Amino acid sequence: MVKNEISSNVNKWEREMPPSHYIDSFSKLATMLSKGGRQYFKSKTFDASGYKWNFLIYPDGDEKTDSKGHISVSVCIEDTATLPKIWAKYAELKFFIYDQARKKYSIFQVGGSSNLHDFHSLKTEWGITKLVSRAAFDDPANGYLVNDKCVFGVEVFLLDSQFSEESLSMCVEGYKTFTWTVSDCSNLGDEVHYSYEFPVSSFKWRIQLSGGEHLSLCLELVDEKISCGKHQEGEACGFITPKLNWGWTKFARLTDFQDLSKGSVDSNCIEIEARIMNIYTINS
Repeated sequence: MVKNEISSNVNKWEREMPPSHYIDSFSKLATMLSKGGRQYFKSKTFDASGYKWNFLIYPDGDEKTDSKGHISVSVCIEDTATLPKIWAKYAELKFFIYDQARKKYSIFQVGGSSNLHDFHSLKTEWGITKLVSRAAFDDPANGYLVNDKCVFGVEVFLLDSQFSEESLSMCVEGYKTFTWTVSDCSNLGDEVHYSYEFPVSSFKWRIQLSGGEHLSLCLELVDEKISCGKHQEGEACGFITPKLNWGWTKFARLTDFQDLSKGSVDSNCIEIEARIMNIYTINS
């Protein structure tokens, strides 16, 4: 068996599933091309990732590259006249040869940082110049060419250039403190109590308090202009979350909180302080 020495920047592996975008079988491929005076075979146009492509096979290498004695393969994007004057498409390419002896497809792909190919108006064709040597390809023991028949394939996946972007900016820096005095703490009950609204930066806030078995305590963003606020709480937790309030559903047991010996309640009143250290906004 003639061993195929692939280029150092090309990765090779196998799978049983055929390529999803294009596959073609050949009989006496080299003979057909030599008699026709052509250097390469060009497939019919096929669709992949929303664009039209052609698959090219050079049975004895591409004359434009130093690949004589090897099979070269490439894909070419078509219908570029419909694209903008300045355009670029980044594609991940996989090339296939069917191993008829092992009933598997050998997959070849350029690896490393160059596995994405930049198609643009000055470079509409990309591929692998030395996919497999002709000696290894012609050796029946490798399974690529059996009874003068072979099968090639290709997969094309585009990297979508549309992306989501967010920008983070600080609205206010420094301490902003709000104090709320709550009276008649022994009769909080299960209902929710709110402080009056107070401004910090260009936003309105309030404190939310409720009783029950545990005391629940939250800071709430109440600005009507914001449907899904994002705020950052510094000392308490250090997080960014798409919620309009944040706090504790079980801040303290109510019986412990109302225990005068613990010093939290004075004259049946409690004083709650909310300190907003920094506010950041995220614009999508």
